[in-house]
Amino acid sequence: MIDVHIIVKPYERWLRQCLDSLKGEPVNIFFVPYVEGDTAKARMQGFGKGYSDFVSFIDPDDVVVPGVFKRCMEAMTRDCSGVYTDEILVSDQGKYLMEGWSKNEQPFFRYGYRRNLMQGIHHLRVLKRSAVEQCFPLKTKRVPEPILMHELKRIGPLVHLCEVGYKWRIHEGNTFFKYTENELDEAVNYIRN
Repeated sequence: MIDVHIIVKPYERWLRQCLDSLKGEPVNIFFVPYVEGDTAKARMQGFGKGYSDFVSFIDPDDVVVPGVFKRCMEAMTRDCSGVYTDEILVSDQGKYLMEGWSKNEQPFFRYGYRRNLMQGIHHLRVLKRSAVEQCFPLKTKRVPEPILMHELKRIGPLVHLCEVGYKWRIHEGNTFFKYTENELDEAVNYIRN
């Protein structure tokens, strides 16, 4: 089983669709309250939930492709830190927009993202709990996930499962579009050190 946490605000418009996409998956679902301005704190609380050897997280406005968690587990190797998949971007109605980071990073640079920050990894990730815990505490309040991926690569490789496993819903409330230049610079500086 995989312990999956979802950070939630009081009202999540697409949460039912998110949860429906998890039906039949080998996951334990944990809800973690949103912490204003401190994604790292909420993410740490999420990773602290459960007891499984494997952890993951999804956002309440997104959906997973059926069977992806099982295929991630099958792709896991003894020496890796985790497995990640490709993603597609969908509209607020769930219609296909474009391929995600792992296939085409170029469109994301318009929003100020740095090439060395994301390294083609966004969603979906299944990680070994023991490796994630070696990276605690998570770095930077607002952009902890890319730094975590860089740190995990130092512990063991991240296996790329070359299939779409995640549908990232693009809408006006996406955190991705709200990062400041300073927040992105802070994350890049952690990666350089």
